[in-house]
Order: sequence, then C-alpha cells, then structure tokens
Amino acid sequence: MKTVLITGAGGFIGRSLAAEFLKRGNIVYGVDVFPQGMVELGMNKNFTPILVDKQNFDALDAHDLHDLDIVYHLGWAGKLGGSDLNDYAIQDSNIQMTKKLLDKLVQIRPGNFVFCGSISHYKFMKDVPVEVNSDLYGLAKRYAADISMNILRRNNLLGNIVMLANTFGVGDQSSKAVNTLIRKFFKHEQLSLIDGDIPNDWVYIEDTVHGLIAAGEHGVPFKTYYIGHRRIATFRDNMTEMKCVLDSDLELPFGTYNDVTYADYSKVDLDALFEDTGFECNCDFRASLRKTAEWLKKQDEGGEL
Repeated sequence: MKTVLITGAGGFIGRSLAAEFLKRGNIVYGVDVFPQGMVELGMNKNFTPILVDKQNFDALDAHDLHDLDIVYHLGWAGKLGGSDLNDYAIQDSNIQMTKKLLDKLVQIRPGNFVFCGSISHYKFMKDVPVEVNSDLYGLAKRYAADISMNILRRNNLLGNIVMLANTFGVGDQSSKAVNTLIRKFFKHEQLSLIDGDIPNDWVYIEDTVHGLIAAGEHGVPFKTYYIGHRRIATFRDNMTEMKCVLDSDLELPFGTYNDVTYADYSKVDLDALFEDTGFECNCDFRASLRKTAEWLKKQDEGGEL
C-alpha cells in the first residue's frame, strides 16, 4: 500500500489519477482549492480531501504526511485556452504556488515528487528565427518544472518531470480540442482545421493515468518523461479516425485555419518511459473516441450516440 498526495485532485486528470490509486488499495490525499471535484472521491475511506489557498499550503500541517511515497503536482490555475494562456499574473501565481508547495515538501520529505508539465514546454512560434514559446503557460510550466528539480536536488529529494500530451476522455468537461471537435460533428458545423500533416497526439485518460503511475513508481530519478504515444500521428490521421467513429459526412478542410504555433517533438524522448518502466499507451484510439463521444452526447443532450 502506497500513500500518495495529488494537487489538483478535483480536476479531470487529478481526479482520475486519484481514483486509480484508490482502486489499487492505496491511501490518497487530494489537494485542491475547490471541493466540488473531490466529492465522489471522498466516498472512499482511503481518500482525504485537503482544501488550500493556492498561495498557502499551511492546511497540509494538519495531517501526518511524513510517510508520503509520491506527490503529484497537477494543480495549476487558469484555463487551458483563451486569454489565460498569456495572462502574466495567472502564470506567475502558478510558479509561486509551486515554489511554496516545494517549501512544504522539503519539510515533509516525500519519496518522490512528480511535476506534471505539458508538451507546451516545447510549443513554439512559427516563422520566428529563434525558439520563442508560443504562450506564457508553456513557459511557466517549463520554468516551474526546472525550479522544482533544482530545489529537490539541493535538498536531497527525488523527482521527475512528466510532459502530458493532449489528454481526453470520459469525465472531461472542458472545451479542449477533442471535445470541441466532437461537438462540432454532432451539430454538423463547418470545420476550420489546421494543416493535416502537423504532428498531433491525443491520449486517452486511462493511458495518461497509467503513465503517471509508472513514472511516479518506477521512473529514474530526475529524468523527464513524455506521457503519450511513442509514434506521433498526424492531425489528418486523428481527424479521419474521428470522422469514421462518428460516421459523419462532414468535410475535413485541412489548412483552412492558420495555426502560428507548433509543438517540437524532436526535443522529446518518446521512448524513455517505455524503456525505463515498460509503460506505453495501449488504449484503442477508436474505442476511446467512441466512449468519449457517447459520454459527451449524454452530457449535452441526455441521449445516445
């Protein structure tokens, strides 16, 4: 039995990760600013919710956390889209939050700390002669990840950075790409799509959760792991699969939307997590899209696909 602490436990990925650890018979402390997303988790006797202010982790002091095996830092303010991506105040507050969490963990001394970053670490602007991050979100994630590893090393603690792909699936109520596109298919709305040849990695929540557990339990100290497919599909491939799953006659007008950013997968070791832990994504992509579409249909209309 392991004891795990997860920040952002009320969010889509954090909640799913907590549920899987609980399913395996572990003890989980869920940390979040809002209680709503942790209500169902709280029905398990092995789950303890901890409400915090995002700039103050003193609430952790009320719990005996000195036997923590793994801490996953998923907590991050702001939406993954729109103006929040480049809101300096929001992203700076996230960096400060991470530093304050680390201050607490230096005292608690967990077995391992996993900073949950994003492929946005390496998302850059096109048509710029030097590498410039496409948004402050990716830059802040990258900076906070590096600060975390530095603090851990200087205090003789262990850690890993994981970079998450675009995770989708049952339970995600956001307006991220997969959900937005599925809903457009439902409504038969005209699509405006980026170039079909652009690398694009959509990962089902089950794979993301299992990858996080593999990295936290078996990762080599201080290595960075990408949690996604070892071979990246193109946007055309993924959209064609989605169209097939939804049995739609909607046209796929690739290249009609000009995306001025790109993710540089050449900077990512796609095989490291498999080589070190044996984990690789194995969820069937079509089945995952279908489950997600059926769930969204029920959420939006109370019907079946």
